[in-house]
Amino acid sequence: MAPPFYTEEIPERVDFRGNALKPIDVEAAREAIKRLKKKGVESVAVCFLFSFLNPDHELKIKELFAREFPEARLSLSYEVLPQIREFYRLSTTVINWKQTTRLRKRCVVPNFLWGWRNHCGRTPSS
Repeated sequence: MAPPFYTEEIPERVDFRGNALKPIDVEAAREAIKRLKKKGVESVAVCFLFSFLNPDHELKIKELFAREFPEARLSLSYEVLPQIREFYRLSTTVINWKQTTRLRKRCVVPNFLWGWRNHCGRTPSS
């Protein structure tokens, strides 16, 4: 959906039972949020493995965005589709993010694999 330039990976790991094997790297997350903000991203979709079993890491991202980049809109996979199968959860979260963003903006173009940026002042035709 967007160039890799607009994606970020945050070191963390939750296993298939919902156990946090590696805590979320808060400093890496803060730096990623700052980079996204600097790139002009306005909304973000978040999807971590097994977050439907343990949403703590996605909740931490939500908390960090509230402090570091409160104007950004978030779609969190554990809220959108809290079920097994990462591809479907990610796809549904991205669709949710895209549709909510389109409803809030008059014209949008892709600007992040999970982010959009206002680019013009006309209503999109699709």
